[in-house]
Amino acid sequence: MQDKVLLKKNNEIEDFVNSLDIKNALSIDFEFMRRDTFYPTPCLIQISDGEKHACIDLLTNIDFKSILRSRFIECKKIIIHSYRQDLEILKMMFDYVPHNLFDTQLASSFLNYKYQISYAELVDEMFNTKIDKSSKLTNWEKRPLTDKQISYAINDVVYLNELYKNLKMKLEKENKILWYEDEMKYKINSFESTSDISEIWERIKGIYKLKDETRRVAKIISVWREQKAIKINVPRNWVLKGDQIIDIAKEYSNVESIDRNYIKSNYITDDDINYLNTFILENINNNIYVTDQKRSFYLTDMDKSFIKDIRAKFKEIAINNTIPPELFSSKKDIVQLVSEKSLDSRIINGWRKELIDKEFYNQIANYMAS
Repeated sequence: MQDKVLLKKNNEIEDFVNSLDIKNALSIDFEFMRRDTFYPTPCLIQISDGEKHACIDLLTNIDFKSILRSRFIECKKIIIHSYRQDLEILKMMFDYVPHNLFDTQLASSFLNYKYQISYAELVDEMFNTKIDKSSKLTNWEKRPLTDKQISYAINDVVYLNELYKNLKMKLEKENKILWYEDEMKYKINSFESTSDISEIWERIKGIYKLKDETRRVAKIISVWREQKAIKINVPRNWVLKGDQIIDIAKEYSNVESIDRNYIKSNYITDDDINYLNTFILENINNNIYVTDQKRSFYLTDMDKSFIKDIRAKFKEIAINNTIPPELFSSKKDIVQLVSEKSLDSRIINGWRKELIDKEFYNQIANYMAS
């Protein structure tokens, strides 16, 4: 174990990585900074095989992809707590998204632990062990790191292998392992599909309340903003905020042009505005922006009543199966189900469908068909 050692040299990193037992599972975690960039800046990666663990400095000039990627791919299982941000960095650094992933946060939800429980809370509840979180707000780009900061980072993987073993055993004992695997597969597939262009404008609050043509312009501007933010590597809201996109789209619909008076941003030049006008004209009839995959629909009183019934029933199902109601379905999921009237919704398929009694499922199906 190298509890207070930050590995920086190529040979010591290779020696540690090659010493890892990958026949069972590797636990990984990242420390990163994301205050003023579009992409996270990975600063550390912590790795453990349950016996050996170390902290590797990612700010050194080393080809980490050639050292680590093959070991991750060869490993039987990758263990992470709260997968989203770690997968983003794995994809960015290593062009790798593990499908053999075990997320201890998601797994614990199926065992009636608090929904989206933190790593420290889960370790405390399962092992009665307190983790010192006083270094949580560390600037991980700053060097040198203290022994205390390195120990804090290492602690984020030290218990993951044991959490994995215990959670997996409990899931199997309660016959929930297939539910978890079904949900994890969906999460990974969803993560990999976020390159879908529609995901870019889904973040814009109020976009589906706009008239068709104005909404189309707002979508195009949001895609342009994403491209600009990526190009200069700053947070998207530093380029344009969501409400600015809505206002600019409304103004464009009136005058069919954007000029400097409509845009207040230090990151947008006059040339950018000229390009944005061209970009809108080139894409205004593109079917990607014309067609709505998701949009708000008017809800009738009957819809609202049925949504209330579904929420109550799904909450009852979740409680009876000792899982958090939030895991089974959110209000947004149910509203979308009723709005779109689609039996393809994930909240009535997969492992969830097994738990919905046939009579209530038929009620939903009949309502969708009405």
